[in-house]
Amino acid sequence: MTESLTHPDDEFAIPMGTPSIDGHDTQTTGENSDVTLIDSQAALLDINLGAIGKNYAHFDALSGPAAIAPVMKCDAYGLGADAIASYLFENHGARSFFVATVGEGIALRQSLDDPAIEIFVLNGPGDTTLTAFAEAALTPVINSVQQATLWASAYPGIDIALHVDTGMNRLGVMEDRLGTIKSLDGLSVGVLMSHLACATARESAANARQRTRFLSAATQFPSARLSLSASAGAHLHESYHYSLIRPGISLFGYTASGAADRRITPSATLTAPIIQIRTVKRGERVGYDGTWTAARPSKIATLAIGYGDGLPRHLSNCGDVRIGRQKFPMVGRVSMDLTTIDITDAPSGLAIGDRAEIFGPTQPLEAMATTVETIPYEILTGLNGRIQRRYSV
Repeated sequence: MTESLTHPDDEFAIPMGTPSIDGHDTQTTGENSDVTLIDSQAALLDINLGAIGKNYAHFDALSGPAAIAPVMKCDAYGLGADAIASYLFENHGARSFFVATVGEGIALRQSLDDPAIEIFVLNGPGDTTLTAFAEAALTPVINSVQQATLWASAYPGIDIALHVDTGMNRLGVMEDRLGTIKSLDGLSVGVLMSHLACATARESAANARQRTRFLSAATQFPSARLSLSASAGAHLHESYHYSLIRPGISLFGYTASGAADRRITPSATLTAPIIQIRTVKRGERVGYDGTWTAARPSKIATLAIGYGDGLPRHLSNCGDVRIGRQKFPMVGRVSMDLTTIDITDAPSGLAIGDRAEIFGPTQPLEAMATTVETIPYEILTGLNGRIQRRYSV
């Protein structure tokens, strides 16, 4: 970085104050923000808790009598489980949550230290985690006879959630083992759940088949609460709702299919600042391996974000960003810490410190995901801790 600050091609010096894309000083804490931007030269993920609350209310209204159990796994899909779960608990009455691992459950329990809150752990217990489940008051999701036997022996009478595999063929107790599960002394099934494999395909016959198999399994556990649907399943039909709905990606305003859905509100905006601007001559190449060549004298801006932050490297030479009302293409390789964009056609006044929108209100996350042939889940969960997170309502 020291070398780049003194390079003779540099046209600007990095200023002490760095304005955001909307012209406000991002170094100060906003009225509705609880995190100060400590590094104005770093990428920033703004998370709108109000939008997440609006999405929660959407599912609450959709579900009728069914309860809503937000899925907070993978740190709430990369957006911050601590802040989001606390907000939903305090402002929207959320009392049940799902995570994937016991470590995630322990962390969430530290944030939500209320015995009335249920925290379900999808991957279930193992020999080395039994004590942790008890200490953090976590409810295991049982996925096998082995896990069921382990739990019933250690904690007889303590409720579990039982995951029956009705067609995903990924995780869960196979239907022909339910009799063995039911016969175990000390195993108390409080929730029976399954997971739809094709819920994003509304007309898929697999959805009805899984529902039929789920209802068949439910006859063996008549006192259990029932949970079949996550985000997409909840939108299929009320006949898929039962006792408990588990919204995940759609709670944050995105979809499992990758297509935008006007019923839900996107909650995250990722920006990165320009930290250097230079002019390159016609015929000069940019970035590792020189994969982009200037066809004219060009202005190249360097953004402080790269694949080390979770920006997909496949955006190289095909992604774009927006600054103000104008789009600018990514040129050259996305590198670990930096990404270069072509701002030759920018209006005058674009300068170091201006923040580029990577995804957000004018740069849909779904469009980025489509460009790199993935889904919003992968992009969000890939955003690492180097990216600063700021919350507003």
